[in-house]
Amino acid sequence: MTSKTLWCCEHCDYQSTDRLAVMKHEAAHFNLTLHEYATWHSLSNAARQAGLQVGLHKNPQTDRVFHEAITALVEFEKEHHLTIRPHHFLY
Repeated sequence: MTSKTLWCCEHCDYQSTDRLAVMKHEAAHFNLTLHEYATWHSLSNAARQAGLQVGLHKNPQTDRVFHEAITALVEFEKEHHLTIRPHHFLY
């Protein structure tokens, strides 16, 4: 038996067995390069993780890390004129 993974765009019906092709396709929805899209994912995940840490361990250090993560994410979004965060970044 063989199994295959089918990757799907979160914004339209595009599907492919090639993960990189779907990532490039999703990046195009936001007029981003693949590198910029990966950076956006990384910044968003860092902000989410920092927020979770504040929820678990509220102290000046976690507050500072959270503030820095949110600031970096917002600056990136401003620089690239992004106004809508993909819903899968929020989980």
